[in-house]
Amino acid sequence: MRSWPFAHRWGIFIKYADKDGLASSALLGRDKAHWANGVQAFGSVMDGHEWYDLENGTFNLKAKNYRFSELDQYLMGLRPSSEVPDFFLINKMTYKGKSVPSHVELPKGVTVTGEREDITMKQILLAQGERKPKYDDAQKDFRVAIILLTRPGEKPAQVQSYVEKLEEFRMTFEQKVSEFSDGNMKLCTQVSSPCDSAGVVLNDYTVSEENGNGNGTIDPGELVRIDFSVRSTGVGTAISVEVEVEDPTPDTMSIQVPLVQVGDIEEGAVKQAPNPILIQIPPMVVCGAAARVPIRLRTDGRSFYGEIHFEIGVDGIIFDGLEAPDDWQIDPYATDTAKAGNWEIGEPKGVDANYIGINLITQLSEDHTPDGVNVLVTGREAGHIGDHDVDGGVTTAMSPSYDISGARDPLLTWYSWHFAYDFNSPTGVVPVENDALVTELSGDGGKSWVVIKSDTSNEQKWVRNEVRLAEYVDLDGMIRLRFTMSDDPASSLSEAMIDDIRIWDESLVCRPDLRKPEVPDTPDPPDTPQDDGGGSDDGSSEIEVTDGGSSGGCTQSSGPTHSALPVFLLAIACLLMRRRRRV
Repeated sequence: MRSWPFAHRWGIFIKYADKDGLASSALLGRDKAHWANGVQAFGSVMDGHEWYDLENGTFNLKAKNYRFSELDQYLMGLRPSSEVPDFFLINKMTYKGKSVPSHVELPKGVTVTGEREDITMKQILLAQGERKPKYDDAQKDFRVAIILLTRPGEKPAQVQSYVEKLEEFRMTFEQKVSEFSDGNMKLCTQVSSPCDSAGVVLNDYTVSEENGNGNGTIDPGELVRIDFSVRSTGVGTAISVEVEVEDPTPDTMSIQVPLVQVGDIEEGAVKQAPNPILIQIPPMVVCGAAARVPIRLRTDGRSFYGEIHFEIGVDGIIFDGLEAPDDWQIDPYATDTAKAGNWEIGEPKGVDANYIGINLITQLSEDHTPDGVNVLVTGREAGHIGDHDVDGGVTTAMSPSYDISGARDPLLTWYSWHFAYDFNSPTGVVPVENDALVTELSGDGGKSWVVIKSDTSNEQKWVRNEVRLAEYVDLDGMIRLRFTMSDDPASSLSEAMIDDIRIWDESLVCRPDLRKPEVPDTPDPPDTPQDDGGGSDDGSSEIEVTDGGSSGGCTQSSGPTHSALPVFLLAIACLLMRRRRRV
């Protein structure tokens, strides 16, 4: 939650009286408008660090950037000077013998050496004088407007997604300012509506078929039922709550029940809507399409926004978000050679190179799964860059077995993070191509493997990967995945993460199973074609169903034409089978 731009209204620009009685700016760091990294700033959002003094000339960084410190709050008029605790400044800060500039942020967990200088609020007041106005007269309640600027001629529908994001930010901003200030500041972001009033948010929802085919998949042509609940936020009872569906996508969907009256919701309570939203999906919607249903929630003249998502024509088979990783195997064959940074499953700790002036993230601080925690990661701990990366060899991890025997044409997707740079190159920090994140697939329980992805991307973000399993394995059993990350040359810094492994298929409604059925052997036909009276032998084409090929399981072969209706039905089926739709 980026609240420090708001805090710049008051600071940070202060000086203190040093031991010689001179006004010193040693508390200032980046742009002379943030705390220096050596200040015990109690986790201030203004680049503030929270240090733990190990009492032997070393200091460990416990946390950073998570609150308005007591000194911040004094500057903002939220606390009297008597409530600001003494603090200290780490002078001559070094890490591994090298001087650390005061303007760079340091990663959590780092330990540095330096000389401690104790500072009191009296020294601040000697250099700056008392705050004006003083605490008793200072403003504590604020109203802030958030404005979205649009291009000339841009319509509201074109910026709806930005409006929704700003609305979410607006409500979160109010809550976080109160939290960061220990409840000492009250912020209202309503422009025309009264503050200290109730709000509402979409709490939860389920999407199901309403009079559909009963296969558990939301298919084209079906009526969709969306049951949902609403939670009251803010102060007081949310009165006469109603929920209205706005412009959904795909835009060919028809809203059957666009408005639901929820009624009054007591402060902090959750209420289930008395009836569902109903949306009709037309038959021609592409299978695999992602449906997006924006909603507007209203109470007492105030509007709030939410969004409902579901997929059309998707039959999920496997989802592994690494949250229950009991069946994963690390170093499955006891052949790994990495001396550090081996694969493990858990919550990743963020690591970046900003503290040495390089704008690169070596390891993300969060997983990819919404509301999830765990990832497969090479050395999940933080510290300095290079402390927990893959060193001097390879590390491997093998997934559980995933059953795809019921699939027709399954797609495997997964998300990955890859980082491999040489920080010691004579030409500077450069990417390394040898240290690839290799993903392999096995269809025989791990006896043989085929490489399906070799990643050297260094994209500084989660990357979505996908393969069609039928191109690599038989679709009649189990598969496993194996991930290998290497460090070669050993001078490079190598990290990797894996999350959200998914195997899915198109619904049977979208893609009928046209694989050729097994039939018993029959005697060879006679040399002379037998006329059954239903066609001619003029060489016209007949559609033949086969097991594969670029035509998607249907080929044209020369032969006698039989009943026109079965041929027509087969043609339609083949056209359906040829359709390839992916999300």
